[in-house]
Formats: sequence, structure tokens, C-alpha cells
Amino acid sequence: MKVSGWRARLRKLMHRLPELVLPSPVPGNSWQGLYNRPLFDLGNIGNEGNQTLRGIFSPRYDQEVVDRYLHTLFLEKAHDYAGKYAASAYFSQLLSDVFEKIGLAEKQRSGLRILDIGSGAGNSIFPLLALCHDSQIIASDLSIDLLALLKNALAEVENAASCGLLQLNAEELDFIPESFDLIVGAAILHHLLSPEKVFAGCARILKPGGCAIFFEPFEAGNSILCLLYRAILEDPRNVTLPTEVTTCLRSHIDQCEIRTGRDKTLPVFNQLDDKWLFTRHYIEKIAGHYGLSAQIYPLHPVEQPFTRQTEVNLRLAIGQQPEALPEWAWKIIQTHDRHFSKDLKTTFSSKVESFSESSRVRTPRRGKSFPCVSHVCMVWHRLSTQGGMHASACHYFE
Repeated sequence: MKVSGWRARLRKLMHRLPELVLPSPVPGNSWQGLYNRPLFDLGNIGNEGNQTLRGIFSPRYDQEVVDRYLHTLFLEKAHDYAGKYAASAYFSQLLSDVFEKIGLAEKQRSGLRILDIGSGAGNSIFPLLALCHDSQIIASDLSIDLLALLKNALAEVENAASCGLLQLNAEELDFIPESFDLIVGAAILHHLLSPEKVFAGCARILKPGGCAIFFEPFEAGNSILCLLYRAILEDPRNVTLPTEVTTCLRSHIDQCEIRTGRDKTLPVFNQLDDKWLFTRHYIEKIAGHYGLSAQIYPLHPVEQPFTRQTEVNLRLAIGQQPEALPEWAWKIIQTHDRHFSKDLKTTFSSKVESFSESSRVRTPRRGKSFPCVSHVCMVWHRLSTQGGMHASACHYFE
């Protein structure tokens, strides 16, 4: 059965939840028992049940809640979205790199209890299954459509039994305190209206010594990219640009203008997929609010950040290779890549604090911030003493 075939029926069932005779919640001695509210197998809802959804658990969100956070891109068009942004190999490399950065060796990654937030169709799930042996992983997403796609893909994986599937609102991490060793969010926070709620939840549900890893867009680099794209579009030679490339560049500029700033109360944000571009100041403010400290260091070399990110933008936005952009336009971008020296990129140091070596995750003692990057990886460590946390951010490019 295609995923789209059961959506209308499921929506009707979810709207009728109060009048339905529901199955009993799952026993509390499994991973589902970590959640503070009863969880129900969506495959058992209704008289006939639904084999496509069997094994996907939910606290039974009202459909109005789902509709407030999600739109067609993650629902009816979930299959297209998952195909366009499939990047398990890429996130496998990112996770491997950040594990090395924070000193989470292979032995330390074994036997963990992991919560993956915004799992989608599995970009971070399959790397976690491969990198964290004998670990219990909970893959979560508010979109049942994406979880159904993930369930189908997991059927082909040998150790899929260690991965539970949970419909979850990322802004409501209603788990028992100190439940998880590791929390991962592969490009999820910028989709949310209130990402600070996720940080608050992580601080509460991480075990002492645990950490949370998030890969997110950064305002500084994207703002510089906007200036470069404006220069290209205003150049007299722009008549040679393919129409779809012009649209791609203009769209990036428009999106950045909307996403900058912290006020997400305008109605337009209810319709936008991408809502945030994060800043170092915002990260540090959130860290300070929860008694955390922020540390920033590079995950990838940054010699050509604008060239690399533009290549990604062309591929993801319009499915084009670098050749779609004329040579003169690339020269504008590459000139600015060369303009920012390595010294400039490495002299903006952030405050660094050391932590107890008894923490399960070794905290790096040195860090740098790179003002020109367009994406970062944020790593939040919870200390093994006093219940505090430590936050660090690694730069990365999609």
C-alpha cells in the first residue's frame, strides 16, 4: 500500500479519536515506557487496523496539532521530499567526524540509548545504527508519512529491531528525566517555531555525561552568500544566467531575509518549511539561560565555504551541477572565498571552559568560531556533576 493511500483514512480516524475504542497502551517495560504519556500503536487504531503503520507509536496528537506544525511537504509530498533530501552517507560522515571531535570513541558509542529528533525518512538513523552498535535508538518525527517511509526502509536493515518509531512533536520532549545518553537532530531545529523548547527538553532528558548533536543553518555565512548572489544578479552579464539559476539565487536571498531574526509570530512562518538562521549570539543566549557554556570549532575545512555551499544550493534547489553557473559568476564567489583569510576565520575565539574528565563524553578544551560559515553543528554536553550542560558548535556545509 502506498503511503498516500492511507492518509485520508488516518486523518478521519485522528479527528475521531475521542469516540474511538482504542487499544491499550503498550507496557511500560519497553522503550515506550520512557515517555510520560501512554503510547499507542497506530497500526491498531480503528476496527481494521493498518499494517502500513503497525509498529509506529504515538501519544495520539490531535490532527489540528499536526496541521499547525506540518504542511504538504512533509505529508502528501513526503515521498518526494525524502527522495530529494536523501543524504545518509553525508550524515554518516558528519556524525563520524563530530564523534571524533568530541572524543566519543567506538567503544563509548556502544550500548547507548539514543533519541533522534526529526528523523524523517532516516538520514541520521541509518548512520546511527551503523556507528552506535548495540544501542537502543528511538526515531521520531511528527510526520507519520515520513515515519512510514522510514519503517519500510528499515525492513531492509539487519539490526532494525533496535530502532523504535515514535510520532513526536520535537517541542514536547515529554520523556522521563535523564533517559538518554545521546540526542541527535539532523537539520530539524530550523523547521520549528520554538527551537529553545528543544534545548530545554534536552537539558532535562539527557543523562549526566550525555550529549545532544544538532546540524543547523547559520546566519553569518548565508548573509554573505546573499550579498554575493545580489552581486551576480546585478552584474550586466546576468542575461547569460539560466532562468532556473536566477530563480534559485533570488529564492535564497528572499528566504534569508525572511528567516533572519527571532520573531516567528508572523502568519507566514506557519507556511514556511525553513524558519530559522541561527546566530552565535542566539546559541550563547540559550546556553546561558539553561546554565550552559558554548564552544565553537570547525568540522570541515573552510577555505572555500561560499563555493561549496553554492554547489549544494544548486544541487538541492534545482538539481543542477556547478556547470549551471557561468564561469564569471563563479569568479565572483571564489574571489570572496579568497578574500577571507584563514587568520580572519580563526581569530574570533569563543569562551572555552573545561569539564570533569568523569564525563562520558570528553569535552574539547579549545575552540574557534568562524564568522563566515553558513551551517553549524551544535553539540550540547551534560556534565556528570551538578546536572549542568556544556554546548559546543562545529561548522559544517550541507
